[in-house]
Amino acid sequence: MATGFVDLPEGVEVRPGESVECNIQFWEWARLKGEIYPGREWRIQEGGKLVGFGTVLGVLENSDK
Repeated sequence: MATGFVDLPEGVEVRPGESVECNIQFWEWARLKGEIYPGREWRIQEGGKLVGFGTVLGVLENSDK
């Protein structure tokens, strides 16, 4: 399990059955670096509650970290 932040565009809400392309920032990137890659699917949870599924479309790394 990893903690991160989903960055939805301003004014965008996602309802059940809808899809959206957005950026996600993982707080422990060094630990996840080899596990996050295009095509990878994962569960999106708020605490213990499943709220959706995601598929990695691409990986952007911050060179400052």
